[in-house]
Amino acid sequence: MSDGTYKTIYDTEFSYYPNFKFEIDKDSIYFENEKNGLKIERLPSMGFLVHHHEMNMDSLTEFQKKIIDDFKYSYYQIEECKGDTLKFRLGPNLHITSATGIFVKIN
Repeated sequence: MSDGTYKTIYDTEFSYYPNFKFEIDKDSIYFENEKNGLKIERLPSMGFLVHHHEMNMDSLTEFQKKIIDDFKYSYYQIEECKGDTLKFRLGPNLHITSATGIFVKIN
């Protein structure tokens, strides 16, 4: 996935997710109306990880810590690429799918 600005459009079964725009600049992703970017890690398998900010987990139960640990990344797998349109699958890891849709590069 090259640097640029993208629009996210979710598939019909995930239409309750809000569509949004984001920008990829080198190893960071910037979401619409956010000043601080998040680190991304590009994977050789046509995917990338978004590293979410660390949370203070001192006051959480072990169960809560485990849930947060399981979802500290967003894993995007690029399934297909046609020009400026990329079909993606989103999940906390390779084995769980939370949503599917497309990214459309707008500049």
